[in-house]
Amino acid sequence: MQYANCLIGHQLKTLVQVNVFYTYDLIDSAHFLLIKAIGELAALLWFFKIWNLNEYLVSQLFGTS
Repeated sequence: MQYANCLIGHQLKTLVQVNVFYTYDLIDSAHFLLIKAIGELAALLWFFKIWNLNEYLVSQLFGTS
């Protein structure tokens, strides 16, 4: 098995996004905002392939789907 005892990209993405819920009561507000921003950034960055880059960039810039 190639990935035994290792995190693969999908699992790491899940951990980064769920981390905000785990650390909510454990850290101060400045660190919490940092963890929250990292989780949001991870959700935006983990695309396997962007089919139409121009459409994607416009949707991210203007908040459309």
